[in-house]
Amino acid sequence: MATGAALATGSVLVSAGASQEVEDLQRSFEEPRGWSSHHGNTGNSATVPLDGWLPAPTSVAWEYDHTGDVAVVDQVVYLRTDGEVHSLEAEDGTVRWESDDIGAAGTPAVVDDAVYVGGDAVTALEAPTGEVRWRTGFESESQVPDPTVAFETVYVVVDGTLYALDRSDGSIRWERESVTLENRDGEKEEVRFASTPVAGDEESIYAGVGDAGFVALDPVTGDEQWSHQKLYHATHVNYHDYLVVGAGRLFTGQISEAERFPVLDAMTGERLESTTYRFPLAVTETANVTAGRNGFRAYHYDTEYSWSVGGSLDAWGRPIVVGRTVVVAHHPYTDEMPELYGFDLENGDELWSFSLGKLGIAEDNTPMWPHISYVSDGDTLYVSTRDRIAALRSSEDGGEDSNGNPPRLSVQAPESIEYREEADPAEDGADFDVTVTNRRNETTAIEVRLEVDSIDEPVFLELGSGETDTAHYTVTSRDLGAGEHDWTVSANDETETGTLVVTEQKEC
Repeated sequence: MATGAALATGSVLVSAGASQEVEDLQRSFEEPRGWSSHHGNTGNSATVPLDGWLPAPTSVAWEYDHTGDVAVVDQVVYLRTDGEVHSLEAEDGTVRWESDDIGAAGTPAVVDDAVYVGGDAVTALEAPTGEVRWRTGFESESQVPDPTVAFETVYVVVDGTLYALDRSDGSIRWERESVTLENRDGEKEEVRFASTPVAGDEESIYAGVGDAGFVALDPVTGDEQWSHQKLYHATHVNYHDYLVVGAGRLFTGQISEAERFPVLDAMTGERLESTTYRFPLAVTETANVTAGRNGFRAYHYDTEYSWSVGGSLDAWGRPIVVGRTVVVAHHPYTDEMPELYGFDLENGDELWSFSLGKLGIAEDNTPMWPHISYVSDGDTLYVSTRDRIAALRSSEDGGEDSNGNPPRLSVQAPESIEYREEADPAEDGADFDVTVTNRRNETTAIEVRLEVDSIDEPVFLELGSGETDTAHYTVTSRDLGAGEHDWTVSANDETETGTLVVTEQKEC
């Protein structure tokens, strides 16, 4: 093991000689763009920041005949396959380099010009060439879990000890063997760290400890900030399978429909709520998306608004969030082909679907995580199947649907108006307010059209990405006559329909 001089401070061993300048550098936190590490980022939150929506994938851009765990940063794909790491051009899948068999396992973590991977040891590779920069092994037969890289430090748990390694050379900054928790009998006990990937944010590193405990540590010193112990817990449940940080919360737990897992305040460790889920959840700064056996659900903390999508038992897979798009796999367990779907994070509108039959995936359970996984860099979806990875993206050749996501359409219209022979449109008309949002990542011309009886009125809007505008129509009762009148409002290919009833004029 790479070692250096250490000072004992309680249960933390801290390397000596760190200057204030080094500590200031260590306390800087900057999240790499893209899908940079285990479950997406330092917080393991399965999200990719993007101002708009993921462009609707319509074609297979390229395939690579190896499979494994993927990270994508700065237009480069890093694939851990067997014991190696392969680097590919994200644009066309061209191989940049292949490492030797270094006993790699799990998802690589990519920061600046280095790639860090667990397995037989913690290995740092040069991102441009794949050459080994450094390698830190441990006197253990256990596999090193996926590394978490932040604060100029690589964090891993091996045999119950949490190590903080200098990411420049692999030397140990500090290590911590245990924390002290109080059990249900009021007695204090020393507990070890769970050998799962830790999570991090701007303030802390979070880890599982003991059977059902959690701790937040200072990322530079390893000092304890807070700890939480679930006193009454099931002995057969692993509370540490998932550690996810987002929306000011630490989410905990594993796949379970019966057990509920604590959701903690990331700053204080206070229990805020409890939750259950079938797959690891996705969490943004203001929302979470969870999948259960009967569907999946999005909840917005800022507005307390939620939406859900149901379906047959176990049909929906693991969600990820790319900007304003929720991506999730679906298998109906019928003769229908499994698909990947994109939904609008804000309101649950279906944006697109992509048949996994194009990748030869049709068997039961195959499209479910972890049999396949999918990640994104904000432009492309990368799907890891049982035998290869495939890059899915929007067509550039005017093919199937090169235009991408449909606009969001909302119509406000009255259910009825009274017939008036001499109608004043300002007072007696039926007002249709048609609100349209451009969900493509480029300025787009959108044709808005109202059709009711013989009326067919188009309005043309030019909207920037994410921009919203409203088209206003007024229809008088005299234009329609008494009775029921079906109407259709469209914005490009999106439509809403309804019925306007014109009632007979009341006698004076």
